[in-house]
Amino acid sequence: MTNRLKAYELLVHLTDSTDDWIYDQGILAINGTNDLKDWQYNADIRVTNLIHRGFYRKAKSIPKLPVALVVGFSMGGAVAAVYGLIHNTPRILTLNAPNYFKRSLSLPRDLLALQVILEASERTLHLETIGDIVPRIPLGFTKAGTIKRLPYQNPSGSGVSHLLKHSLGNFEKYFTKSVDSIKNM
Repeated sequence: MTNRLKAYELLVHLTDSTDDWIYDQGILAINGTNDLKDWQYNADIRVTNLIHRGFYRKAKSIPKLPVALVVGFSMGGAVAAVYGLIHNTPRILTLNAPNYFKRSLSLPRDLLALQVILEASERTLHLETIGDIVPRIPLGFTKAGTIKRLPYQNPSGSGVSHLLKHSLGNFEKYFTKSVDSIKNM
C-alpha cells in the first residue's frame, strides 16, 4: 500500500474509533473531536506563539515521532497542522480543519513564531468542503498554507460517522494528487 493510500486508510479507521491519533509507517493521522476534553481544546482560543492554545496543547500531548506526513480531519486537521509546525514535519495535509493561526504581531517573539509558521505553510495543504462551517472558525484566526476548496456533495444516510466517511470519500479522489502536490510545494 502506498503512503498516500495508507494515510487515507488511517483517517477512515479513525472515523470509527475513539483514538486521538494513530501512527503507522511514518504517517501520523489525528482524529477530530471525540469527547468533552476535545471540546475543551476547541474552546481554548487563547493564543500561544500565534497559535490557538487548545490546538497547541493537544498537539503537544502527542509524542514526537519520525513523521513524514501528518494528516487530520476537522479538529484533528488543526492539531495536525500545529504538530507539523512544532516538529517540522515534511508534509502536512488537513481536511476541513478549523483555523489555528492568529495574525496579530504584538511582541518581538511573535516575529520568530511567524517565521516558523510561514516556513511550514510551504509544505501544508488544506482541503476544505465548500459550505462547511468548520474551516471558517474560530473567528479571528486563519490558516497558513495552500487551501483547496472542494464541492459539497449531499450524502445519503445519517449519523456523524456516515457524514465523516462521506466527507473522506469526497476527498478520496483529491487525496492522492494532494499528497503528491505537497511533495512538490
